[in-house]
Amino acid sequence: MAVNKLVYYIIPLIVLGLIAWWQFGFGGLFENLKGGVKGVIEMAPNVSIGAEEELATEPTIPREHEEAINNLVETIEKMVTSPKKNCFLNYKLLGKNYGTNSGMPSLGEGGTTISFQLKGDKTEMLIAGGAGGKQEVTRLRKEIAGFKPCVIAGSNEITKNFFNRYLGQGQILGDNYKPVSIINIFYDTDGDNGNAIRVPEFGNEPVNDEGDNFEDEGWLFKAEDGSICFFPTNKVMSADDDGLVYGNINQINTKVGVVGSGLDYCYTWTE
Repeated sequence: MAVNKLVYYIIPLIVLGLIAWWQFGFGGLFENLKGGVKGVIEMAPNVSIGAEEELATEPTIPREHEEAINNLVETIEKMVTSPKKNCFLNYKLLGKNYGTNSGMPSLGEGGTTISFQLKGDKTEMLIAGGAGGKQEVTRLRKEIAGFKPCVIAGSNEITKNFFNRYLGQGQILGDNYKPVSIINIFYDTDGDNGNAIRVPEFGNEPVNDEGDNFEDEGWLFKAEDGSICFFPTNKVMSADDDGLVYGNINQINTKVGVVGSGLDYCYTWTE
């Protein structure tokens, strides 16, 4: 009985194989089979064959990174919806000490990259991790309505104007923030190792030639036009085209929310 069943299934397969051989030739048959297998992998990502195995698996990032990124997004959304402008808010998770001056944990552990890309009236966030930190974690992709990214950097004038208005004293001539279309945040090993922020449209410099330049303490700034700004940092100058020196960023910790300081929160937890 078992033999009959086996013959019942094998004979049609042999016939189909002969027909395929006659129609496509061996090379054509192989290409069709290969295409069919690839289609199966695309339809069922958990199925992997040979070299496709790594690409077929959803990449991950460390839990600590994901928690910090989620809090960053929540903070940006609060700032976007707040009616306040020229104000500050901190995205660093309460009580966290990452051992760096960044609002993020060290992104080198896990090779995580955070990218913000302006698209019309919203910004898309893409997260990469996995092997070599190059694979997108698609479940973490998010669009943030109303979010227009900017940086406190880009020229000496911009950064000095920001410093003079909020952290020091002096003349204010022109803009104090720079709208941008793309921001990348990742762990950089060129020069000083550490979390780094990059603005592709700036070219080789400013900002992009600095290592470990994301010592922002977790602070974000909401500009006059509603843009949400990140703080690139430099190691030497009080304020230059690369950003503010860390010591000036740290001043925000002691001044924001203090009566008469001129530094207001964009959102308070009683709202």
